[in-house]
Amino acid sequence: SYFNNTSGNANIYAWIDFDGSLSFDEDEIATAAVSSTGADTTNLSWTVPTDVSEGVRFVRVRITTDTLTATGGGVDERAGGLATDGEVEDFAVTIQGVDFGDAPDTYVTLNGSGGASHLINSQLYLGSTVPDGDADGFVDGVDDSASAADDEAGGDEGIAQLLSLGSTFPSLEATDTSYAISINAFNNTGVNGRIYAWIDLDSNGSFDEDELAAGGPVGIASSSGLQVKNVQWTSLPGITSGSKFMRIRITTDTPTSDGSGVDERAQGLFTNGEVEDYLISVGNTDYGDAPAPYKTLLADDGARHLISDNLYLGDSETGNPANNVLTDLDTNGYGDGVDNGSNATDDDLSGDDDENVDNLLAGLTTFPELFTSNSTYSLNVNYNNTTGGAAWIYAWIDFDQSGTFDVDEAVDGLFGAGNSQVATISWAGIPSDIASGTTYLRIRITTEPLTAPA
Repeated sequence: SYFNNTSGNANIYAWIDFDGSLSFDEDEIATAAVSSTGADTTNLSWTVPTDVSEGVRFVRVRITTDTLTATGGGVDERAGGLATDGEVEDFAVTIQGVDFGDAPDTYVTLNGSGGASHLINSQLYLGSTVPDGDADGFVDGVDDSASAADDEAGGDEGIAQLLSLGSTFPSLEATDTSYAISINAFNNTGVNGRIYAWIDLDSNGSFDEDELAAGGPVGIASSSGLQVKNVQWTSLPGITSGSKFMRIRITTDTPTSDGSGVDERAQGLFTNGEVEDYLISVGNTDYGDAPAPYKTLLADDGARHLISDNLYLGDSETGNPANNVLTDLDTNGYGDGVDNGSNATDDDLSGDDDENVDNLLAGLTTFPELFTSNSTYSLNVNYNNTTGGAAWIYAWIDFDQSGTFDVDEAVDGLFGAGNSQVATISWAGIPSDIASGTTYLRIRITTEPLTAPA
């Protein structure tokens, strides 16, 4: 509200010290021109800078018929100095952090979509770590990974800090009829809280009412210590194999859903608590074990395949199927989610050794030598395909040792069906930036044409 009876227009200037720098900066201002109407009201709107931080912050509001100017140097001179008329008022406000999720926005994640969000309260959160503030869904409003991994940079959403035991989610199969996870949670608010959890079992891109764990919230009483709560899905309607998104929320609010199918409790702003999103796999899954920063872990949308006894890399003894080395089950990259070797050997040592070189290569027990002077390179790869159709084999060598498998490092080919087959994969033009030293190779076989195959 303001008062202007000067018979002319006046200007309102207002600043919020969003970054807590103890100065009012040019990117922290909102302005409004107001006419001479006596007592009246106007709206002020800020574009919040990306460096906003939590805590007690100061606000300055000025009204004057003067036109104040700034030099463009960062600190706003309009917040200081003498004006020939009007008034200045200062206030203290608290900027409270907001926690968002990071599942794709079909699950209603972004602020502009009405995404799941919580005003941060250090007395109520999931896992063992107080959540950090986010500017929007995916931390900054941009979905960088499409795998619910964007918010893990702050450390408040890692799987290990959420689960009471282990660092990977328990295995879940498409034939299962129930599923349970045991999670850490903290509630010291003085009132009872509620935990809501969903898995998009049918992969329709939304969290539905029948996908809510236990058909309703899991209660959590107020306590001064970290608690362990069991979250269980007693039925798994419409479950299919593949990657699934999970959303977990904790709050003392009592949200409701309208019974239409999509669960509104998985959306919108709650007055306290936290939201965490994760990607899990349904079905027997095979992962790789190249070290970071190669995409290997589920949380990084790592390379993974639903296991089929009809399609795999390696040799097959046609007359002695008991000796066939089929693909073994992994719960995550490196077999168990932990890179113990940092040399692409973890999955060899986890379960059956389905990745040994002499099983993969035809007639060789080690990879052929590769020199920086090479212009071509070839491998003869054993594979088995009894799907009844052809399958794609994709392969990459990180020639430049950049820690990523690049497009110019890839080869692929479509190879026919059959038991105990050999595919020759060749790099016809090795990139000129090939470097000497130890590097990594990734090979994939699938009946699916991949568009972003690494």
